[in-house]
Amino acid sequence: MSEGAENDETEKLRTPETVSDFDEAETSKVDTQSNYTEKLTENELQIIQQVKKFDIECDEVSSSFVNFKRLKGQFNDEQRSVRTGLPRVSFPDLDRQIKSKVYNHPTIRGLVIPAAGYSEIVLRSYDRILGNLAMERIFRLVGETSDCRHQEADKQLPTVPITLHAMRGPEMINPRLHVTNIGGRECIEISNASPLAMLLFGRRFAAGRSADSSAFIPTLKVDFGGSANNEDVIVKATDELVQSFLYELDVRNGLVLGTYTRRLPLGIIPTRRRAPKMDKIRYPKIGIRYEVAGLFSFASQANDNPSLAFLSYYQTLEYFIPAAVRQNALKMIRRELKDPEFEEDNDNSLMRIITVTERSVNIPEASQLRTLVNEFVRVDRLVEFFQDDWGGHFGKKGPIAGVDAINIHDTANLVIQVAERVYRIRNRIVHAKDDPKYQDSRVLLPQSQEAQALRPDVELARFLAMEAILAYQGSK
Repeated sequence: MSEGAENDETEKLRTPETVSDFDEAETSKVDTQSNYTEKLTENELQIIQQVKKFDIECDEVSSSFVNFKRLKGQFNDEQRSVRTGLPRVSFPDLDRQIKSKVYNHPTIRGLVIPAAGYSEIVLRSYDRILGNLAMERIFRLVGETSDCRHQEADKQLPTVPITLHAMRGPEMINPRLHVTNIGGRECIEISNASPLAMLLFGRRFAAGRSADSSAFIPTLKVDFGGSANNEDVIVKATDELVQSFLYELDVRNGLVLGTYTRRLPLGIIPTRRRAPKMDKIRYPKIGIRYEVAGLFSFASQANDNPSLAFLSYYQTLEYFIPAAVRQNALKMIRRELKDPEFEEDNDNSLMRIITVTERSVNIPEASQLRTLVNEFVRVDRLVEFFQDDWGGHFGKKGPIAGVDAINIHDTANLVIQVAERVYRIRNRIVHAKDDPKYQDSRVLLPQSQEAQALRPDVELARFLAMEAILAYQGSK
């Protein structure tokens, strides 16, 4: 890490919950109640007290290792308390890290330290070879480290040594893949997590793992070679550099790596599927085309990918658009034919029918979807859908950008509101146009927090698809 970390106070990682500040007056009382104080140096005790600001507590101490317990839900998207460990040789690096203000990366699992011009992002493998085996492939690659200031041992980026249990006994190694740009100002490294990242994001998976074993949590570390102006600056720079680096690992080196999206902030709760309450099964009474059943089933199975699920339900709707447009056109033609003023020999009368026919052929896709919702979806059931508790998702402060709120009280225009919302979300998922006119409605990235928040809209698309399937039974 660069030497810009000079601030004496570590700022808590920002989370939706408010955590009370660490009270130094309580430290001596807490320590005297723990038997581990006899095994630790005064400096180590001070560091342990400092990491309590992150809601991380010392749990167990050995001659070479300290185990910690990370309290649930405070900083790291955890649903329960998690234990992780740190070799005591890593405490000096941990001490240097926590002397600066530390921030959570706002959308992906990682941390940023602007005063040090440093960021660190947790990696995951999407390779066919899973887990640590995939990561081992990375360390066989050769990095570019000429003229890099991190070549000296005392200036290397912080990382927790990995413990190998070989036949000759425990051995600690420190594999790194390090690259630098021309001039050596900015550096990127893939290695085991730094001490602070290990405490914030590490966990023990395997039952029976030795208490003195270091976990392997691969992270991508970025040293920008100097302090950043603020958190937003370093986050933006990190995002661009990390994605570019992962892209080149994919296309140049055949390694598919990614990041972990943070859980949604409290108050934006992903909605689970509305479970039917019927206990009896029956012989199917609804005849569904093979293609429709395949699309609908795939959407239901893609529950862990809201964007993909939404598109599959939308494709289910598209299947019925021609039938809805045709039904609407026939309804309008019959109305013209029943008009008392209609005359077969009158050109104006015939032109009205021709106009209806032409409109049904050249109608834009957005209008086609509106026609489908109007023809096939029962308005009273649509009102019931929005009367469920969606946690303000469809309101003015909803988490999805580029769409209008749904006014459930405006039943006359409810169909138009719903059709426009569904169509706009579809466009945000499908289109990724680099055009200023799309600035307010940029592409909805599949692994973003916004995609996680999409689930109520997925349920809306699912409901519309079920209504279309049901209505189609009576229109054939």
